[in-house]
Amino acid sequence: MLQHLWFRFIRLRQGKNGRLNRSGEWSWVNVYCTLWPDMMTAPRYLPVLMMALWLFLLYPSIAAAGAWPGDAIGDGFGVQVKPERTNSVDLRRIKAAGFNYVRYDMDWGLVERQIGVYDWLTYDRFIGALRTQHLKSLIILDGSNPRYEPQVKMQPQDNYGYDHAYAAPSDNRTVRGFAAFAAAAAKRYGTDDVIWEIWNEPDMGGSWPPRPDAKAFSALTMATCQALRQVAPKAIILGPAIARLPDPGDSSNMGFLTTFLQLSSASCLDAFSIHPYRASEQPPEFAIPDYTIKVRRFLAENMPKDKKPLPLVDSEWGYSSSEVTATQQAAYALRIRLADVLSGIPLTILYEWQDSAGMLEEREKHFGIIDASKTSKPAGKLVERLLPLIKDAVVVRRIEVQPQDCFAVLIKQPTGRYQLLFWVGRTALGNTPAFIRVGSGASSARVLPLSLTPQLAELSSPSPDVTVVGAPPPPPKSLEAPRQP
Repeated sequence: MLQHLWFRFIRLRQGKNGRLNRSGEWSWVNVYCTLWPDMMTAPRYLPVLMMALWLFLLYPSIAAAGAWPGDAIGDGFGVQVKPERTNSVDLRRIKAAGFNYVRYDMDWGLVERQIGVYDWLTYDRFIGALRTQHLKSLIILDGSNPRYEPQVKMQPQDNYGYDHAYAAPSDNRTVRGFAAFAAAAAKRYGTDDVIWEIWNEPDMGGSWPPRPDAKAFSALTMATCQALRQVAPKAIILGPAIARLPDPGDSSNMGFLTTFLQLSSASCLDAFSIHPYRASEQPPEFAIPDYTIKVRRFLAENMPKDKKPLPLVDSEWGYSSSEVTATQQAAYALRIRLADVLSGIPLTILYEWQDSAGMLEEREKHFGIIDASKTSKPAGKLVERLLPLIKDAVVVRRIEVQPQDCFAVLIKQPTGRYQLLFWVGRTALGNTPAFIRVGSGASSARVLPLSLTPQLAELSSPSPDVTVVGAPPPPPKSLEAPRQP
């Protein structure tokens, strides 16, 4: 019983029971409502509960603190930016849109221009601007450094448009240098509002010149993770930010991941970060079975037997408007996050905030939800309109409807209101319009059109009657307009 009471208190402090008020602060009412029933059923433990309440007053900053997201939809949603193209106006818009995280590169070569000397000015300014907007950081520690490694010739399939690049950290001297840079960054910027990620897409030759090397990356991960732990024991550390999910048909991909896991490098990480990109014809919901069948099962089978599989984080995912329509990109921007929530993924980073200048055919330059001139694309407009309405809500459950390509998700707002998010996964229902009926009574049922774009409906109870219909039924006679004479 004593263990149970302490667990209840810790859960309360971490915000796991949803008893935060709208301002995110704690009150005696919250504590009373949560712990009083236990105090009455176990009065002999009253001194323990009083001690817990005393700790509550002594350490108020613990509540809802730290870099890890809470359970609300927006708590675990972020967007990727390029700091050199992101100004204070962008950050205000990102915050107003409902994002909670910003992911960006911290380039080793930019910071350590002279061995052992760090220039933090660029990141001091950028992280300061983020903190002004109360945005959390997911910082990618990466970048080759010409002071440590020579240029190498790139493989034709991985050259990203250039023939040579500085080699990724491979020898002991370079690995120690990178780990020292990472530790200095964590010591400077802390862990209260920062999550650290070691490298980006090391399974791609363009990101790990000249070609992917699981053993070298594992050595870098372990050295960097240990260096971070020494200066910031409470740091949340992610990796490996893989570009491709485990695929038995891709031997190089499977070999890289298997080696990385079996070398125990992942054991130092707090979560396993992935980039679940997919073909443009596959909508976000296709990732839901992939997380279980491809990723979680693979981790369970390949992690060392004495280690528990790591939780998953989606640290980068988006759709380029050069490959999907503007309507699809808009619909998918929020559905990426919703698919992750339905899969138990606590953190999602949308790629990305802003397009780069270039021709529309250049895929890599058109993932942004605003264009290169900083004008919102349809994706940006939808996020800015809908995310603020649902960012504080938690997903209660998916309501099963047929066909399975239709999604109805019950959410709960901090005020206790229940709402329904609904959309259709693909246009696979054919040309016949589809509708969702909420409610069962002829006079009270609402029939709402289904589309690729998530829509929001108010509910009167947490147990709605929801069905999908091929066409809206005729209105009841009592609701028909009077006939004209």
